[in-house]
Amino acid sequence: MGIFELRQRRLVAANSKFAVYFDDIDDGQGERVQDYLVVAPLQKTGNLVTGVAVLAEFEGKVALVRVYRHAVATRGWEIARGFLDANESEEAAALRELEEEMSMTCQKTHLRRVGYVTPEPGLMASRVALYVADGCVRLAGNRVPELGHSELRYFARAEIDVLIEKGEVQDPFTLVAYLRWRT
Repeated sequence: MGIFELRQRRLVAANSKFAVYFDDIDDGQGERVQDYLVVAPLQKTGNLVTGVAVLAEFEGKVALVRVYRHAVATRGWEIARGFLDANESEEAAALRELEEEMSMTCQKTHLRRVGYVTPEPGLMASRVALYVADGCVRLAGNRVPELGHSELRYFARAEIDVLIEKGEVQDPFTLVAYLRWRT
């Protein structure tokens, strides 16, 4: 099967971060969808990287923040993550998110990309770069307040395994970064 032909793209909604489209696509073999939903973050690199997620290791433990996610009406434990700013590198975004969400930093040599995740490839035109930051240090001052974010805690591997088993870690970026960090 070849690449789909995009016959038409219609913008149906947008805000400061996302554009929502209905695409008219054809697979070249008789299948056509005229209202294929695509959600596209506005800021992206050439290979569709729209954000970063970074697992922060501090004294052998992983920093997780408790986050309420409105769309699924639930709280869960997550690593730091966020959108790329205009003209920002992945690495700079990872260090910024560490500082904003975790009040932490690390040496650039201790920041390593461990892969990419496409959050929902059937719907979203985006890719998130996953990073692990080893040997983080705490910064003086408070975290930047963000909607839905509450407590910050440090967990040992066994504790994270229990959180995952209990369904308290469901975020795919956190799960994949944690598995990559463990191996």
